[in-house]
Amino acid sequence: MMEKVYEEGFPKIYISDTEATKICKLSQGKDCCTFLVLGRNGFECARADYRLSNEIIKSLEAGTINAKGLGNWEGCFWY
Repeated sequence: MMEKVYEEGFPKIYISDTEATKICKLSQGKDCCTFLVLGRNGFECARADYRLSNEIIKSLEAGTINAKGLGNWEGCFWY
């Protein structure tokens, strides 16, 4: 189950392997959520970390990443 915790003052949203596949569309090419990242503790949603999400958005705009999904769909923490 998605879990939001605070580490070093910043929010982290941990995502199970099943949620990464079903909700974040892992391994579904361009439909995969751009903000899905693999951290040291498993899958995370980078959208909550403004520093990282800003860099991801820059990469998305530059066309240098494959994932194009923006989340905000059913089941997404941000929905």
